[in-house]
Amino acid sequence: MNEIFAQAKSILVVGVDDVDPENLLPFREIIQTKAQQAHITFENVQMLIESRRATSSFDIILFDLISKTDEPTSIDLLNEFFRLLHPNGYLITHIEHTKQTQAIDHFKMCGFSSYNPLDSNSSFLIENKNDDVKRRGSLWLCQKPSFDVGYSVPLRRAGVKLIKQISTTGGGKKTWTVEDDRDDLIHDNNQKKSEVKNNCFRFKDEVKLLV
Repeated sequence: MNEIFAQAKSILVVGVDDVDPENLLPFREIIQTKAQQAHITFENVQMLIESRRATSSFDIILFDLISKTDEPTSIDLLNEFFRLLHPNGYLITHIEHTKQTQAIDHFKMCGFSSYNPLDSNSSFLIENKNDDVKRRGSLWLCQKPSFDVGYSVPLRRAGVKLIKQISTTGGGKKTWTVEDDRDDLIHDNNQKKSEVKNNCFRFKDEVKLLV
């Protein structure tokens, strides 16, 4: 964890409406001691999507770690976090134990390549949480893959090419696109048939000449 913060150049702290403004400066100071080279930005979750920050802007996003309770994450919000993170960037949030299975499904759907609970060495991130909230949940670290938005990977198969496209365009929704290669195969088959047919004609002409 210390290495992650030490290498960070830009950190976004996303809070909810019930954040106590008096906690902002102490929290910044805690993060700054761990990430001395990083520029730290604070943003309210309600304004985050409307602000339309540039894609791949942050190395680390800290969500809802300043407030006393836990705010659940939505698919749209996770999509926005994914878009804002640099390749290999990290999202850190606190999740209630009973909601972790659903949260993992959401992390997968949004494209995060890894998602793991953090140990007690990261407890400095949730000093503002209620003790009861701390007991009922845990910190999670999610990582974005090493590629950026718009990356696609072709999966070659006979007749069909499946492309997994990581994209947050179109209202923040991930898209899986399937491209059908059968047109190319039909074109190739027709071309081969034409070549065979032409060869047959040439063979017949040669036979006639020999006769």
